[in-house]
Amino acid sequence: MAIASAGPPTPGAPEQAAIRSMFDRIAPRYDLLNRLLSAGVDARWRRKAVDALALDAGDDGGRKSAARILDLCTGTADLLIEALGRNPRLRGLGADLSPQMLARGLRKLPLAMMVAASWFGGYAMTWLVKWILVAYLSTDAHQTILGITDQILLRLYGQEPNGHIYFLPLLPTLTMIIQSFISVGSVTVAVLAAAIVLHLHKNWASFDKRVFVRLLLPTLIPIIWFELLSNHTQTHSHFAYRSESAAIALVFAAAIMATNPPTNVRLLLGNLRGHLWRAALLRRLSG
Repeated sequence: MAIASAGPPTPGAPEQAAIRSMFDRIAPRYDLLNRLLSAGVDARWRRKAVDALALDAGDDGGRKSAARILDLCTGTADLLIEALGRNPRLRGLGADLSPQMLARGLRKLPLAMMVAASWFGGYAMTWLVKWILVAYLSTDAHQTILGITDQILLRLYGQEPNGHIYFLPLLPTLTMIIQSFISVGSVTVAVLAAAIVLHLHKNWASFDKRVFVRLLLPTLIPIIWFELLSNHTQTHSHFAYRSESAAIALVFAAAIMATNPPTNVRLLLGNLRGHLWRAALLRRLSG
């Protein structure tokens, strides 16, 4: 996604300069005013406008070339961001008269980093608030704080009684993957994986590796978490696996989204069933 300004004011065009100046002034409050004055209708209007473009539908004939969108008078780029969010193959360019409006739009782009920071920060704040409340409500705050500190050190560096901790790179992540397969259901995961592999095999010419890798970036969040808190991950694998289950689902979704034509679970399973039926029929005929 790129953002472009209309450049410096053109001499002899006072109306253009006045409009630019007005939007520069209201840029910090533009999004808030939009939501308030429209009672949220502006967001619904953008979704309907992008729906009408059908950006997430259709087949590009196996080509890997990305479609391009030009959003004139993009403002703070909400419409462009909505459009790009529908299809990771799209490339967009937003142009506007007001540099300050564009600057506000540019701040919305590093959303993935903000999501990652929010995930870690929210999890940390959850435990911090719990500890503060426990210490405040305890009859012996000093001993409670010592107990909390011991528990933190135990999860970072210690070991539960009768527990076995192995300090090997990626071992916690591998443990979580195995636990996810067991808890979610190995058969379910295996069937979905087989259906997706078959879909990729049939449509490999349209598979976009760059899109796939970009969509996989959020899976680094639980991996980093597991490796940093290796003791905690291995000791409490019975519930720490849940974020890895989400990561596996994200891998499946990324593989589907990076391939054309678009599909869904019903079509994937139907194709797998048809493939297995044909394979069984051929084996019977050849036998």
